[in-house]
Amino acid sequence: MTLRKKTLLLIGVTLISLIGVIYATSSTILLRGFSKLEQEDSRSNVKRVHDALSDEIAKLRLTTRDWAEWDETYSFVENSNQEYITAYLSNVSINRLKLNLMLYVHASGKIVFDKGYDLERGQEISLLPNFQKHLTAKTVLQHSNIKSSISGLVMLPEGPMMIASRPILNSESRGPIRGTLIMGRYLNDSAIAKLAEQTHLSVKVYRFDDTQLPQDIHRVRFALSSSAQGSIFVRPLDQQIAGYTVIEDIYNKPALLLRVDTPRLIYQQGQASIRHLLSSLLIVGVVFVVATLLLIEKLILSRLSRLSADVQGIGRSGDLAARVFSISGQDELSSLAGTINEMLEALEHSIEEQRQSEERYHTYNRVLAELAKHKILDCSDLHTNLQEITEAAAHTLEVERVGVWLYDDELYKKLLCVDLYRKSTDEHSQGAELAAAHYPTYFEALQEERTIAAYDAHTDPRTKELTQLYLYANNITSMLDAPIWLGGSMVGVVCHEHLGSNRHWSIEEKNFAASIADLVSVSIEACERKRSQEALRKAHDDLEIRVKQRTAELAQINKELQAEITERTLAEEKLLYEAFHDSLTGLPNRALFMQRLGHALVRTKRRHSYLFAVLFLDLDRFKLVNDSLGHLVGDQLLIAFVRRLEVCLRSTDTVARLGGDEFVILLDDIKDVKDATLIAERIQKELTSPFNLNGYEVFITTSIGIALSTSEYNQPEDILRDADTVMYRAKSLGKARHAVFDKEMHTRAVSLLQLENDLRRAIERQELQIYYQPIVSLRSNQITGFEALLRWHHPVHGIVSPLEFIPVAEETGLIIPIGYWVLHEACHQTHIWQEKFTASPLSININFSGKQFAQPDLIKQIDRILQETSLPGQSLKIEITESVLIENADLAANMLAQLKKLGIQVYIDDFGTGYSSLSYLHSFPIDALKIDRSFVKRMGRDNENPELVKTITRMAHNLNMNVVAEGIETSEQLTQIQDLECEYGQGYFFSQPLHKEAATALIQQNVFV
Repeated sequence: MTLRKKTLLLIGVTLISLIGVIYATSSTILLRGFSKLEQEDSRSNVKRVHDALSDEIAKLRLTTRDWAEWDETYSFVENSNQEYITAYLSNVSINRLKLNLMLYVHASGKIVFDKGYDLERGQEISLLPNFQKHLTAKTVLQHSNIKSSISGLVMLPEGPMMIASRPILNSESRGPIRGTLIMGRYLNDSAIAKLAEQTHLSVKVYRFDDTQLPQDIHRVRFALSSSAQGSIFVRPLDQQIAGYTVIEDIYNKPALLLRVDTPRLIYQQGQASIRHLLSSLLIVGVVFVVATLLLIEKLILSRLSRLSADVQGIGRSGDLAARVFSISGQDELSSLAGTINEMLEALEHSIEEQRQSEERYHTYNRVLAELAKHKILDCSDLHTNLQEITEAAAHTLEVERVGVWLYDDELYKKLLCVDLYRKSTDEHSQGAELAAAHYPTYFEALQEERTIAAYDAHTDPRTKELTQLYLYANNITSMLDAPIWLGGSMVGVVCHEHLGSNRHWSIEEKNFAASIADLVSVSIEACERKRSQEALRKAHDDLEIRVKQRTAELAQINKELQAEITERTLAEEKLLYEAFHDSLTGLPNRALFMQRLGHALVRTKRRHSYLFAVLFLDLDRFKLVNDSLGHLVGDQLLIAFVRRLEVCLRSTDTVARLGGDEFVILLDDIKDVKDATLIAERIQKELTSPFNLNGYEVFITTSIGIALSTSEYNQPEDILRDADTVMYRAKSLGKARHAVFDKEMHTRAVSLLQLENDLRRAIERQELQIYYQPIVSLRSNQITGFEALLRWHHPVHGIVSPLEFIPVAEETGLIIPIGYWVLHEACHQTHIWQEKFTASPLSININFSGKQFAQPDLIKQIDRILQETSLPGQSLKIEITESVLIENADLAANMLAQLKKLGIQVYIDDFGTGYSSLSYLHSFPIDALKIDRSFVKRMGRDNENPELVKTITRMAHNLNMNVVAEGIETSEQLTQIQDLECEYGQGYFFSQPLHKEAATALIQQNVFV
């Protein structure tokens, strides 16, 4: 292929590639930008529709406020006069307001008036039964102040309804609040069509809990469920782009799925722009290629062709004296022509130098060959050999002096001249010495280089150390030295010393000097070899005798070595066995079990029909056996337990001990989960008979977790983790049973771990808050104190129930710092109330868990917090459960005594639900009992006898204890509790738990009638 064709091909490929890259890059960037604009437009449209819906709800809220803050309504709720109904609540009025629901509720919870109305058919309908659950939840009725307003969506069987709830006040917007007015309007097809008309968009609404939604809507719903509140999901379609968002109801739960469709005009315009861009690039590219080819032909190719012809002519003729014609111009081609001529001149000169070098090479080889012909290497006289070598070297290299220097000992500290030849006098001498320590650089260079060729020996960094003591004394100007190597070590040096003007050394001269040094080395080695042969013969005879003796010794040693190898092999096998087996039971240990479990997972990947199971066993209450009968009996129990396990298993199954009382079983090649559960049941049955150990009869049970193999498992640690998780599930269900793992268990475990991590950060992020529920004197109907209740406002999940995070805090130990924080905050707030409301001194009740109560520095911490918050000890009441006292009676007695010294009262919380042992009531200084809400809840019903509560109350009074009834929710319950002469009450009848600001407002009222 010619250069012109290559150039054309290169430019064409480069242009096409460039256009392709530009097109791909621009289309990617532009389409991404258009897509982003399209998505932003879709999100904006979704927000417009959502805002339009919010405006409709806001209008309904304004209408509700106008009706609720009206003297006529204020009177109607109180006296239910018929004139108001006739004048303002007729079907005409409701139709004019475009309402489907009008509901008046008295402050006591009584429904004063309700009306449902079908706007399309113009007739009344019954809506109250379907709306009743929202009244029961009390969300729409909870107005904490006169400015309170509740509006939003509620889901009814007939469809979603927009509602607004306002407290009923007089026309001056003043209270007290006499009730609640609720107005509702269906968000039906006509309302949605109105939204679409207002926004000029295609709008669709789906119920979020509808199970009959299309599959694509299901996927959108799932994506939005896992997204943050208010998220908008955009999904491009063929000709439209759809935007989705979730509309929540008044309970902040997903209610509706809103979809807004928008034509894809922006994206289609972007595609058209890219097509125009590609056409423009192609036209510009073709013009560029033509212009570039013409320019290259004129400036480069024609001139390069002429230069190529000249070079080819010189190559065919072989005439190095010929030169190429000069090329006009001042560019690279003209410079290249000049460079070629210079190269021809340099080549001609190089060939001449090479000819001279070859002549020297042949001369040096001839000298070396003549030395070899004289058989100096076989001569036993080393001195004669060295003299002949030094003479030949001096005459061949035309130097004045050639000397052979050898180290005098193995310490390499001093060099001795064994022969020095002077050409001018034709004399040999010896005996001169050089100390190696005086010339370190010189000797280091000899170690690293094959020869030292010094043009100026006085200035060369390698030889200038020799100037004062050696070079000046002998008038040496240039040196060519080569080290003598013998057996891998430098034993000396051959020095070629030139006198007079400085001399350059050619490469042939350097190689000759190195060869002379090698010749000296070989001569030394030959003489040493000849002397050694004699000694070797003598030693050979001695060696024959010693070999016979040594052979006999080696035979004995070999026999002993074989025995040692056998012993070591057995020891290695034993170590290998111990590395993969448990020393107590002889079972495979974790390492061997994980290896076999990994092999089983590999078989699962290869054979889809292959199934195995992992059983994780943990002995129940094994620690009790160790603590009571000792570890020796515990070890015997583990061995006996293993023997029974082996009876229950097949020969192909693997049982291993992980450590302590934990065992795992690999059930290989089973049919289904029934095979695993049958093995688990067989093990449980085998354990029903007792173990006889050293005269003791011991019963033991085990909790078993079962995890089946699936294609989702990739690591043996994962399936072992799931078996462990479900084992603890079985243990929590009552022990002595088995449970089978499912994915939800792993999800719960991960959720629990996430909850723990979030809880650790909750204090730092100030997500924990304290709510206060009043404790009311049932004699004076006044607040005497509050119970501090912890609440967690999670930034993602909202309110997290204490039933969820308190057990996690207990298990992780976080309950300790959280408990002290609650104690400090509650005591501080109580002190503020005591200073503000001096007429009614208030106390604070704080719950303490068993783990908190067992802290050794508990009293010290409580005393510190009381001093920091300036709260008297008499104002603090600590609530503990019955189990705290029963689990460690001695510790509890000591703690209670110290609390009494601080003036702190102790209440038994949830009395009657735990260890109801009456003996501890006499043993411990208890101040009051709190009757659990489960007992109070059953009071006030028909045929419910409050004898149990009555008995607890009388018993407490006989022991000089007060009684607090928890969970009072109705007036009937309050009446019965008062009849039983309980001192204090607590519950939603008085108030729900309140934030400190609401609790402060409640204290100002401080009377419950």
